[in-house]
Amino acid sequence: MTTGILNEFILDGTEMEIISCYTFLGSIITRVGYDYKEINRRLSIGRMAMTKLEKMMKDRDIKKATKMKHTRNHNIINSDMLK
Repeated sequence: MTTGILNEFILDGTEMEIISCYTFLGSIITRVGYDYKEINRRLSIGRMAMTKLEKMMKDRDIKKATKMKHTRNHNIINSDMLK
């Protein structure tokens, strides 16, 4: 076991590529273990979802009852958005 920086890795006589990050089961894994990329990715996804929801809530062509159904289904209720 090593605690330093891994520069090369050989498995069964084959040199394996060393990478800085990869996606595993939808989460970004970095070489150093710090997950700032994953945090930023999830924040970005949340921002995109809220932007779409906000556009729907501000649309005057959609009835309030429909908006309430949509928010109940997604557990998101913000009374300021329903005005």
